[in-house]
Amino acid sequence: MKRILAVVLVISMAMVLLPSCGIGGNMTSIKSEKKGPLVVLVCGGLADSEDDFLKLAWDGCVKARQELGVRVSKIFISDLSNAKDSIEKAIDMKADLIVCSGYEFEDAVREEIKRNPDTFFLLSDFTVDSPNISSITYDSKALSFLAGVAAAAESKTGVVGFIGGEEDEVIFEFASGFEQGAKYQNPNIQVEAEYTGSYRNQKKGAEILTELHKRGCDVVFTAAGGSGLGAIKQAQAEKISVIGVDTDQSDVAPDAVLCSAVKRTDLAIFYEISKFVAGDFEPGLKVYGLLEGTLDISDNAGNLSEEAHKAVDDAKYGITCGEIKLE
Repeated sequence: MKRILAVVLVISMAMVLLPSCGIGGNMTSIKSEKKGPLVVLVCGGLADSEDDFLKLAWDGCVKARQELGVRVSKIFISDLSNAKDSIEKAIDMKADLIVCSGYEFEDAVREEIKRNPDTFFLLSDFTVDSPNISSITYDSKALSFLAGVAAAAESKTGVVGFIGGEEDEVIFEFASGFEQGAKYQNPNIQVEAEYTGSYRNQKKGAEILTELHKRGCDVVFTAAGGSGLGAIKQAQAEKISVIGVDTDQSDVAPDAVLCSAVKRTDLAIFYEISKFVAGDFEPGLKVYGLLEGTLDISDNAGNLSEEAHKAVDDAKYGITCGEIKLE
């Protein structure tokens, strides 16, 4: 039987958070005292203990510390208007590599590289063209295609839903892939889509989930960051199925989370730090996908049916071998 399955490394990381100090009331720094090149992660938004996207980015740095012997530090800002200050702080720390997680840092990076052309940057989920910058992104359309296949395979009403965060290019890729996957699995499926307009509005996410349920959706895919958490919790209350994103979100609502579209940011960041440490820094954009083992559908709660698992595996094979072409 033909099958190519993306290999996902399951890594158990003991995250050791070393001494931290507050900076200016809205910036927190966590650092390691070990010897080696200094890698500084700059991130912000939700409380970093509540944001899976940021936790994964830090996990990638911690893995680099454990396996490559680098020093690692994290600068977290609760107020994203201080993005420039956080990068300047990392530069003052004489970071060998600055990792910026989140598109909110794009303007600050563009400004800082003009004054610091010899500082190396690794950007996650956005890109800036410069010889000292390496950027990573993900094949979100392929990942959400698999989510669409899973949703259509499990739907009993023939109506599935999509909740996006801000209406931007990245989320439109998620929406497009999800619809293509759902219609690939069931050409007669109906797809309803709504956007919260924010990645940090759980109340809005919950409201949209209820609205989609009223329209007949019995499976809803969330790609809305913190807003999606509200939708997941509401799905548990309304007893319908939801598909999580970025990490396995079954712990949020074990009975409601059908599966999750997992994006292994930690592995991608670790791979790029490994290249930097080896002296193989490559500027430009790298797209991580199914073949790299950084994208997959996870089902920690065991809620996905055997039929749906097979449909996802078949779709994964079709994408990786080129039989399925995404628009």
